[in-house]
Order: sequence, then structure tokens, then C-alpha cells
Amino acid sequence: MTIRQHACALVLCALAFLLDQPFAFSAIPEGLSQHIREAYDRGETFRVVTFTTDGRWFIATDKRTFMGGVPDGLGQQVREAVDQGETFRVVTFTTDGRWFIATDKRAFMGGVPDGLGQQVREAVERGETFRVVTFTTNGGWFIATDKRTFMEGVPDGLGQQVREAVERGETFRVVTFTTNGGWCIATDKRTFMEGVPDGLGQQIRETYERGETFRVVTFTTDRDWFIATDRRVFAGTQ
Repeated sequence: MTIRQHACALVLCALAFLLDQPFAFSAIPEGLSQHIREAYDRGETFRVVTFTTDGRWFIATDKRTFMGGVPDGLGQQVREAVDQGETFRVVTFTTDGRWFIATDKRAFMGGVPDGLGQQVREAVERGETFRVVTFTTNGGWFIATDKRTFMEGVPDGLGQQVREAVERGETFRVVTFTTNGGWCIATDKRTFMEGVPDGLGQQIRETYERGETFRVVTFTTDRDWFIATDRRVFAGTQ
């Protein structure tokens, strides 16, 4: 084997090793990254993973729950929910203090817009199940329960896709935004995105083609992202 052939072989081996790992890149807070790796190694199911540009993070699997730097009110509700053995369905928060949490038993929020707060209270009174609740960076929001869907201040392209999905009777699994206008929607039938990181877009397309189910898709800027399906886990940065 020539020196050039040997070098190429080493490159191919290194590439194969990276592709075999759940994380070829580290784009998320160190504490969160550690818990994700541990959960992946243990074969746990990811239920909620979220993080912000200023280093706040939360993770809940079917076995354990951890958080770092989250708003005080949210942290208190998380601890109470863990003590009572509740299952986390939605946990989301922003750098400016807005937060929302829903378990299989209760829903709590802090600093949310009045319109969202009203829809949450009505959903709780009706006994609806929260599937997606998320915020945009400019004060907008999106909420989907097992019965209804509402939104305000979301990008036009996303709004159009949401309306079409509602008309088709599709179930929302993921709706998430970047800090600079990007967004992603995944329903039980289709996936749409705009302005998302290239690596994330590629993984979303491959996941859809493989028939995998999205459990978590989250990203902060146009660079950093995390995705978990019923089969695989990936994180990246551009």
C-alpha cells in the first residue's frame, strides 16, 4: 500500500467512526450533552430536550430528568412534577423568561403572552392534551393540543403549512423556531422547514425517508441543532 493509499484508508476509517456515533459534533451545552450521551448509552427514550443560546437546558427521558439554568418558576414546577412521578409532555423556555411546562397531570406557565395564556387555560379546562407549545423570538407563539391549534406572530410560510395540516387532520409532532426566523414542522404525515441548518435539514429528510418518528427537533440559531427519532439521535453545528 502506498503512503497516499494508507492516508485515504485512515480518512475513510475516521469518517466511518464518526458516522457510527450519535454525535459527530457538539453544538449544545456541555451539561446537556453529557446527559444526552448517557441516556443514549442506556437506551432511554427522549421525551423533551430543549436549550437556549445563553446555555439554559432541560432534558427528560422515560427514566430521568435534568436541567441547568432554567427560569426559577419552571425549575420549581419541574421538581414538583418529578417528585409526584409525572410524565413530561412539553417543556419550553426562552432567554427572556417566557416558559411553559405540561405533564400528563398539569400545565404551568410564566411570562407568556396573554393570547397564549388564554388558550392554555381553556385547553386545561377542556381536559385537552398538549402536544406542542413553542415561542418565537419576536413574541409569537404556537400551540397544538389533541383537539385544537392556535398561533400568533409566526412566519408566513409556517402559518400556511399549519393551516393546510389542520385542514388535512394531521397530528403535529414538532414545531420549532430558530432565533433568526428559521422553522420546522413535522406532522404524522409530512415535514416542512425553512431557514434551518443544512445538517439538520439533511437529517430531517433522511429521517422522513426512513419512516422514522420524530420525537425531538430543536435548534437555537441558524447553526446549532439536535434531533431524536424513535431510532437515532444526532446533534450538530455548522
